[in-house]
Amino acid sequence: MTPHRLQFVCRQIERLRMDRRAQDLTEYALLLCMVAFVIYGWLPSSYSPALSNIWAKVSSVMLVLTGS
Repeated sequence: MTPHRLQFVCRQIERLRMDRRAQDLTEYALLLCMVAFVIYGWLPSSYSPALSNIWAKVSSVMLVLTGS
């Protein structure tokens, strides 16, 4: 990551930290994740392979989008 890009990311994080609206968004995202994990654990094991494939695809897309 270049120094310019790192400074940009740090400024964005600081801006989000100071903005109270981001707190609500974060809380809703965490709640959504918690519900998703509960539903994933509740579903029968026959769905597990299909859901694992979906999670793998989402993960690979997120890696491409973030450039990691």
